[in-house]
Amino acid sequence: MVKKLAQGLLFLANIVSVIVMIAVLPQLIPSQFLTRAIDPIEDIQNQINDIEHLRQLSIAATTPLENQVKDLDTKIQNARASIKTAQNQANDLSHTISDQEITLASQYKIFAQRVAESYKRKAYFSPM
Repeated sequence: MVKKLAQGLLFLANIVSVIVMIAVLPQLIPSQFLTRAIDPIEDIQNQINDIEHLRQLSIAATTPLENQVKDLDTKIQNARASIKTAQNQANDLSHTISDQEITLASQYKIFAQRVAESYKRKAYFSPM
């Protein structure tokens, strides 16, 4: 009978030690090493939340870049318009220069004729 009583006490002591370990063990082990059952719906919701957060970060990161692209497109269009205007002005200027060269050439021809006539007159009316 003593033997059965000793076995019963030993069994009771084992149960008490298991209960104590269950109560104390979570405080002794860091929470990162403990695993818990994850509800599949909660897990999916967490994934949705994470993806939504990443989406918001992506939008926040790309919005300024999109605005910069729009600004650069505007600057490129303005530069193209300025180049086109400069080309038109250069064409106009080349036509103006050509017209002035023709005018200058005809004026030089007239000037050369007058100089030649002036020398001829001087030579004709010169006493020597």
